[in-house]
Amino acid sequence: MCLRFKVCRLQRCRSSLGLFRRLLAPVELFAHPFTHVGLVTHRATCGQFRVAPKALTTETPNFKGKPMIPLQMQGRKYISLTTFRKSGVPVYTPVWFGESNGKLYVKTRNDSGKYKRIRNNSAVKVAPCSARGKVTGPEFSARARILSAQEEKPAKEAVNRKYWLARLPFWSKRNEYLEIEITA
Repeated sequence: MCLRFKVCRLQRCRSSLGLFRRLLAPVELFAHPFTHVGLVTHRATCGQFRVAPKALTTETPNFKGKPMIPLQMQGRKYISLTTFRKSGVPVYTPVWFGESNGKLYVKTRNDSGKYKRIRNNSAVKVAPCSARGKVTGPEFSARARILSAQEEKPAKEAVNRKYWLARLPFWSKRNEYLEIEITA
């Protein structure tokens, strides 16, 4: 039950910094006092409510009927990408990701450590996490591969659709996309 607000405010905030606050506000999930709304997301800084995306309540099936992206990963903002050094030591990195066609896509630089580790060893693990890397759900084994320039269009669209900051061309010549397919 929402204890911060007495009334369900479905309209948007109209303050000058409202858009900025809404984009940076943390999202919390909780039960709403109005039964017709069901599970809602809450933007703490402006009191905006909206119905949670369908991805939080159902799994995405593939053609064989098996889930390709686990329920715990869908609709999250960050995942913990675990890559492995040549010595076998795991390295945990919280990253932004996009979802498309049952696969996860990550944008990274070609001089980053995770890029080099994936180039050497494609076995990775992924888990939902917070922005600071605290794992908040189960870990899944996966395979990662570096996409070529011809293959990166769906990955770029998936990441850009989810994060507006990813659209900015910071070091765009060094940006690469990784495709992660959950194996177990």
